[in-house]
Amino acid sequence: MNIAKTVKVIAIAMPLLALAACKTVPLTPEQEAQLQSEECGVPTFQYLVGMPAQSLNPETLPPMTRVIYPYSAVTMDFNPMRLNIYVNDEGFVTRLACG
Repeated sequence: MNIAKTVKVIAIAMPLLALAACKTVPLTPEQEAQLQSEECGVPTFQYLVGMPAQSLNPETLPPMTRVIYPYSAVTMDFNPMRLNIYVNDEGFVTRLACG
């Protein structure tokens, strides 16, 4: 192979190798859940779990927050910025999730 062909091959191969090095590694389900929970504020509002739903103050919650009671009708659209607060039959907050 002559020098001109070698340079041409290297000039084509180098950008392709650089692109291959930039490949992203997929997140584990646990990592994905952690990122999503941080988007809507789950870690910030985790203290609400176990509290009576009556004591929730809408003024202190993020916009678009949904309080979901048993047998409530809710839309199935997913919004990673929306905080969902789940309440059990006894009226206590049981969990938080983005969606």
